[in-house]
Amino acid sequence: MPPPVPLTPERALERLFTTDSASSDWFAASFLSAIPLTKVDEITQQTRKGGGHYKGARAVEGHWLLDFEHATIRADLALDSDGRFTGLMIRPEEVKTTTLEEALHDFRALEGKVSVLVLTDGHDQGAIEPETPLAVGSTFKLATLTELRAEIDKKKRSWSDVVQLRHDAKSLPSGVLQEWPDQAPLTLYTLAAMMISRSDNTATDMLIGVLGRNTIEPFASRNKPYLTTRDMFVLKAPANADLLARYRAGDEAARRALLKEIHDKPLPNGETYPKEPTALDVEWFFTTRELCGLMKGVHDLPLMSINPGVAKRKDWTSVAYKGGSEPGVINMTTWAEKGGHAHCVSATWNAPQKLDELSFTTAYKRILSFLKDQP
Repeated sequence: MPPPVPLTPERALERLFTTDSASSDWFAASFLSAIPLTKVDEITQQTRKGGGHYKGARAVEGHWLLDFEHATIRADLALDSDGRFTGLMIRPEEVKTTTLEEALHDFRALEGKVSVLVLTDGHDQGAIEPETPLAVGSTFKLATLTELRAEIDKKKRSWSDVVQLRHDAKSLPSGVLQEWPDQAPLTLYTLAAMMISRSDNTATDMLIGVLGRNTIEPFASRNKPYLTTRDMFVLKAPANADLLARYRAGDEAARRALLKEIHDKPLPNGETYPKEPTALDVEWFFTTRELCGLMKGVHDLPLMSINPGVAKRKDWTSVAYKGGSEPGVINMTTWAEKGGHAHCVSATWNAPQKLDELSFTTAYKRILSFLKDQP
């Protein structure tokens, strides 16, 4: 009997992405020791959900491109002599969209509350509940930047103004400034750039302290008091359940009265902070139309293009981006210009369960793909 023919990469990939549950026999022991089979199934199922029907694989410049109905996925892989995966890394390479409605359909299929707005030159191209306020995570930082720019434009402040890092402004990640020494000198430009490009929470809270909550609130009218990220982390910490209950029960005046007590609480331990959706009513709420309005006012600042988000720089003349997320919350807001046209795409998803961020991101990329191909 002839020896079995070694499994080719094409066949190994086809088997992986056309089967509901992978077999441990398809992976080397060293692979499974690093990535459990349940995680493999989660990744492949999310990929198929976002990409649609699997069509095949092709080798291109040392890696593989996997063609799905709605997307092309890049894969870097290694197989042992028995055709088992010893390494596998996949990431979206390109999404395919023929109509805007096709992309919006993917958002409508998400379970929970969804809001999407697509603007071109200030006019609606497509939308899903664009006037519905939802929690947007760190995208709220656009309001902070809007007030900072207004004060700089009025010559009240300068980008080069220096402030010292305050210990009581240090927050949990994202970001790195919480690790910096107290009293470190930082310019307002550095704080703003880190707030937007790295979504640095400590940089954000420093700027809120410099500007004052009350001055930012006109740009965030339903968010009173305008919470710092540290405020949110303290309120959602399990040890502060009583404080959270009082905050939830209070009107605006009562909530403002609690701010000092919130401030005096210690910063929670990031390792024990809830990893599941928690108190999603204690957040920052904006409509996607409001976010596009805020983005319009700051998109031309050079710091807005440091991190382009999921947009590809090569596809656009200029790109500005801010996104945000926490368990149960995700938003992406992009301003992109090309061919004399300006587009804003803002999408938010809230749900009381773990979000399928790959499906959300794929749908968002499909909108950008549609827009970049418009004349």
